[in-house]
Amino acid sequence: MVNEQPSYNMLFNIRKAEFLSIPTKTVLLEEGKIANRIYLIRKGCMRLFFNDEGKDITFQFFFEGDFVASFDSLYNGKPSSL
Repeated sequence: MVNEQPSYNMLFNIRKAEFLSIPTKTVLLEEGKIANRIYLIRKGCMRLFFNDEGKDITFQFFFEGDFVASFDSLYNGKPSSL
């Protein structure tokens, strides 16, 4: 018998979940690095940005209850542009 339920852990190869308390202004993924985590914001908010000739350009904000990752990098194993 085949298990018909989707395995979300297999989609992104997630092995474990852990709770983190991350200080303000911590960079979770630098441009050019490959993402290996997906985050769920339980409290606070997060800013997604990229560097344009020395200027931080905000691309998107995320808030409590949102999942955050460089999904293209995470899924395809390619360096992140954000």
